[in-house]
Amino acid sequence: MEEQQTISIAEIERENTKERNEKIIEFELSDGKKAEMDLSKANGHLLMKARMQQNARLEISQSVFVLALLCKIDGRDYSVDEILDLPLEDVLLLEMVFQTKKKPQTD
Repeated sequence: MEEQQTISIAEIERENTKERNEKIIEFELSDGKKAEMDLSKANGHLLMKARMQQNARLEISQSVFVLALLCKIDGRDYSVDEILDLPLEDVLLLEMVFQTKKKPQTD
């Protein structure tokens, strides 16, 4: 007789949280603000949402809309304009983290 294996809801939630946390990259911006990029949201739906938002403001790159949808800075969502108001090095850092899917090295 085969033994049945049971998995608790708590175990499933722990696994889901672990998987989700592995897709969240946390790092600091140049002024010490904490940035969090949630790559678990990076899918086709996010891209379509970014494209729809970009249609209203064609002068702004689609990548900035994607960053605004994926990132939190100091625990809050930043608008496209707030992302664009960041220092250039921080905008480039956000893009690099998204492209490499890695936490940046700190010295």
